[in-house]
Amino acid sequence: MPSPHYSIRISRFSLLAERQEKYESYPFEAGGYKWRLLLYPKGNSNCFDSKGYISLYLAIQDTDSFPEQWEVYVDFKVLVFDHIHNNYSVFQDLGVKRFHEPKTVFGFNKLLSLEAFNDVRNGYLVDDSCIFGAKVFVIEQPTVYESIYTVKDPSNGVLRWNIPIWNIPLDVPVFSEEFTVENYEWRLRVEFEAYGPENKKYLSIYLDIVDADKLGSEERICADLELRLLNKDANLTLRKRDSFSAGVELNTYGWRKVKQLEDIINYRMGFLGTSMDPTY
Repeated sequence: MPSPHYSIRISRFSLLAERQEKYESYPFEAGGYKWRLLLYPKGNSNCFDSKGYISLYLAIQDTDSFPEQWEVYVDFKVLVFDHIHNNYSVFQDLGVKRFHEPKTVFGFNKLLSLEAFNDVRNGYLVDDSCIFGAKVFVIEQPTVYESIYTVKDPSNGVLRWNIPIWNIPLDVPVFSEEFTVENYEWRLRVEFEAYGPENKKYLSIYLDIVDADKLGSEERICADLELRLLNKDANLTLRKRDSFSAGVELNTYGWRKVKQLEDIINYRMGFLGTSMDPTY
C-alpha cells in the first residue's frame, strides 16, 4: 500500500465544504523542497469544468528564495484513502511536471466527482471523515548553461604586425607576439594554404585565444574582429569584419584565402616595403 509523504485527515468534511472554498495544508518537506496541498472541497471555481468535483493540487513553496530561472522536476501522486479496503486510491497524471516561475502549481481539476466521493460504497467518505495525501518524488536534473562575456571597446584591442614574409617558411604557421585583451592572452596566426587545382597559395589569418583553458566548459567569449590589410604606404587595401564566439573547444576564428601569395609579393600591389615585409 503506498504511503503519502503528507496527508490531510479531515473530520466533518461536509462542514469544511460548506465554510471553505479552498483549504491550504501546512507546508511539508519532500525531496529537499517545501510544498502545500491545495484542496477545493466543491471544485475549483476558477476552472469552468470542475463544478461537482473535488479539486486537489500540489504547490511548491518559498520560491522567492530560489535562484533566477529555477526549475524543479517532480513525479507526484495524489492519494485518497479507501476506508473499506484499508488502502489508498492513487491518482497520477502522466509525465514529469516541471515546476518553475510562473507555473508553481500542478494537480487535478476533477479529482473525484462529489457523487462518487460521497457514495459510502466507495469508502472515501465514512462518518463524514476522509484522508487526502500526496507522494512527491523530486527528479534531479543537471543544470546546463553557458555564460557569454562581452566587452565594448576594450583597451589594448589593436595589434599592428609586420610579417617578415621573406624570412619564414611558407609551410608552417607563423604567430604574432601575444597580447592581452580583457585578461585573456591572444595572438594572430598566419598560414599560407594551397587551394584549387593549381594549388595556389593564399594567405589565411586567424585570431587565437592562447589561454582558452581559463574558460569554463560552458563559457564563451563574444567578440568583434576587424582585419585590416595595409600596403607599404599604410593605405588600406582590404578590410574584413565579423563577430564570433569562442570557448575551450573552439578557440580560434579567422579567414581563409585572404590574399593570394603572388599578389603579396608583386611589387605593383604595394605590399612590400624596403624591408620587404607586408603589414597587417
